[in-house]
Amino acid sequence: MMPAAAPAWISFRRLVRALERHRPGRAFLLRDTLLAALRGDTALDGLPRLDLGLCAEDYDPALVPFLGTAGFALVGQRGTLADGLCLEFFDSRTPVTLSFVRRAGERIRLNGEQPAIALAAMEVAGLTVLRPDPPEAHLGPGWQTRPLPAVPAPDEALPRHRGVVYADGSFDLLHPNHVAFLEASRALGDYLVVGVISDENVRGYKRLPVMRQEDRLRMVSALATVDEAFLLDAPLVAATLEKIIQTYRCSKVVYSGGGWEDYYAPAERRGLMVRPSYLAGHNTTAVIRAIFARDDLRALAESQT
Repeated sequence: MMPAAAPAWISFRRLVRALERHRPGRAFLLRDTLLAALRGDTALDGLPRLDLGLCAEDYDPALVPFLGTAGFALVGQRGTLADGLCLEFFDSRTPVTLSFVRRAGERIRLNGEQPAIALAAMEVAGLTVLRPDPPEAHLGPGWQTRPLPAVPAPDEALPRHRGVVYADGSFDLLHPNHVAFLEASRALGDYLVVGVISDENVRGYKRLPVMRQEDRLRMVSALATVDEAFLLDAPLVAATLEKIIQTYRCSKVVYSGGGWEDYYAPAERRGLMVRPSYLAGHNTTAVIRAIFARDDLRALAESQT
């Protein structure tokens, strides 16, 4: 099993997802970040900083405040778009350099003397990003044996690293218990991933949700406590959760309630399972009953049919 995610790995995932929302399919890896990515996901763990790039044409003044909403504060700036702009960010744990380079057709030009370099897609930490192709065009010959930077000593001034937390549920008719559950889950780590269970999966153990899966996913994704959410449409069996734990390198798995012993067995076996208490009286069924108990709401619904 992979070790739990380190701060640089979490920062990398957060940064790439933010750039993908702002400029889809444009970000590429540079310097030691490329070198680490070529050696596998866990090699990112020890990086003292992250280096990514965009083409100068992709610069947008809204990028800085947008990355700010993802937790990356601008702490420095060097150069200009004409001669090579570098923006320095920090997300409370990992320094980030975002370099803007010139485009040459379908290639990039990292400096005026070197030939233009092609880009190719690669998968890192479960995300698709671009990289210089071939790698030696940017890293130089012998990159395969070049050592990565030494793992920095922990900074005692920073908060203790607590890793990735995973939680799942249907989150139908979002209510206070859902919010409290997700807040409690986020408090257990540095990055919260939420699986929103698909309509078909929910129908199999409860009933068809009132809200469509796309709407439930959109609402959960919009919550400030949630760093990442996805539609959980795979079967709710142990192998599915095993894959989720491996993919996100989870430190904790959170679920309120009983049952589902087989599905949550991988988390129980590894000592990752946390079961916070559920607030009595707050659930989706109670919301539905409250709606049907009101004559005015029933009359309103009937008038719309």
